[in-house]
Amino acid sequence: MKRFILMICCIFAVESVAFSIEHSFGGGVMYNMTTTMGTLDWAGFNGDPGLPSDWTMRRSGFGVFAFYGSRFFELNLGALWKNPEGMIIDGEKWSKQDSQLFEVMAIQFGAYLKYPIPLSYMFILFPTGGVDFELTLDSNEEWWNELWGRAGLGLDVFLSERLFLRSHVIYGVAYPVGGAKYFGLDFSHGLLVKVGLGWML
Repeated sequence: MKRFILMICCIFAVESVAFSIEHSFGGGVMYNMTTTMGTLDWAGFNGDPGLPSDWTMRRSGFGVFAFYGSRFFELNLGALWKNPEGMIIDGEKWSKQDSQLFEVMAIQFGAYLKYPIPLSYMFILFPTGGVDFELTLDSNEEWWNELWGRAGLGLDVFLSERLFLRSHVIYGVAYPVGGAKYFGLDFSHGLLVKVGLGWML
């Protein structure tokens, strides 16, 4: 009987922590790994007639972000460096130096839904999903922006009554918005990992 009462008390304690997070804010760092695919129109690229070429580009990079949210909703603002690791065009691998054309910085605006699942007094797991719009910071009209749909898992680890460590591992796909037509952008997909500190209001 005592164990049962203790278990009930623990459950109420965990739920009180999980659902008392009416509002919170914080920030941290993120790391992305993405693959983008498309068809390059050489005629549009250099003005000479040429056959289209299929291409694949892998990029990775670090960034920073800030968040503000409630129990079930979160807004994000970040800056993300997109660093090309190389390209493959019609089966031929291009070096990192040859693919520097695609090295850009982007501003990320995001909105996510989440559902907290208390695991213990310190740990709260939450499935999450939402959208990110990544606006490329470059005056060159050949760059493109991306609209991402992402989903995955997050975890809050409470270091004190109000201070917590928040991490996300989310996977998504993106549709390119804008950009020169001769790049023939199809879509991107990849992983985004975020780690930061938050404060419960």
